[in-house]
Amino acid sequence: MRRILSDQKGIALAIVIWLLVLLAVLSSELVASVKGDVRAVANFSEDRGAYYLAYAGVQLGIGEILRMHDFTFESEEAGLVFGKGSEENIRLEPTRRENIPLGDGYVSYRIEDENRKLNLNVLAKDPVRFSLLFAILFSEGEVDIALVVDSILDWVDADELSRPNGAESDYYASLPDPYEAKNSEFDTLNELRRVRGISESVYQTLAKVLTVYPATGINVNTASPEALFVSGKNEAEIDEIMSFREMNGFASLVDKSDVFTIVSSGRFTGNKMAHHIRAVVKRLPNGNIVILDWTDDYYGEDFVPAISESSEGGRVGGE
Repeated sequence: MRRILSDQKGIALAIVIWLLVLLAVLSSELVASVKGDVRAVANFSEDRGAYYLAYAGVQLGIGEILRMHDFTFESEEAGLVFGKGSEENIRLEPTRRENIPLGDGYVSYRIEDENRKLNLNVLAKDPVRFSLLFAILFSEGEVDIALVVDSILDWVDADELSRPNGAESDYYASLPDPYEAKNSEFDTLNELRRVRGISESVYQTLAKVLTVYPATGINVNTASPEALFVSGKNEAEIDEIMSFREMNGFASLVDKSDVFTIVSSGRFTGNKMAHHIRAVVKRLPNGNIVILDWTDDYYGEDFVPAISESSEGGRVGGE
């Protein structure tokens, strides 16, 4: 009888021990779950805060664009600069765009001139100039120019008739992930990635000289030699432009750009997580700003790098 009671006590003790182990495991999982939820809430809160910091960077960029200026100029030291004065007496006004302290965080942004690029949809209507651009950019023969140009023209035209070297919906339907040709103008430059013959390296090269946004024209102060040549400048004119740009730049109304891309990044002090916004804006003749494109939490080839608190900058907002 005593042995039976002893065995029962042993079993009961084992059960109690296992229950305690189970409770300990459940408690640990509960604590871990709560910690995870708290961290998730904190991450969300910090990301929302970083968003508003990045948003502030976009507004700072818009403020620069709206400031009175005579022309837009590309400076190796300061990036895109809004200048005042004449060609003989230019006053550049660089502003601080990196690691601007704001509240408990930092803001970095940069402004890019879309007027330095050629309009993709306009070029797509001119096969000769389009082929010329490809011949300049890919002079080593690394791209089948006829195939790519014809494929782009097929992508934007309204029919399903393939050009000799092009591609329409029947080609794209045969791919592992099928889709149809758009048969309309490009709304974003990213659409080029879907066109036959456009590899990632080709796209990255084209992205430096092409845009889809409606700018008033090409800016000789910021355009690349390739863009200037395709736009109609001869080699002598391009050499003169590039030489003069290194010294001063051209101060005239035709060289005041009106479409810009602002890439902004914001994060809290001590936090590596940053939020990025890419906004494309157009300055209207009446001085108003129109948002042409807005990409939240943008991670592209040209996003603002992680902000370093030790970096130094110039003035804030031109003050």
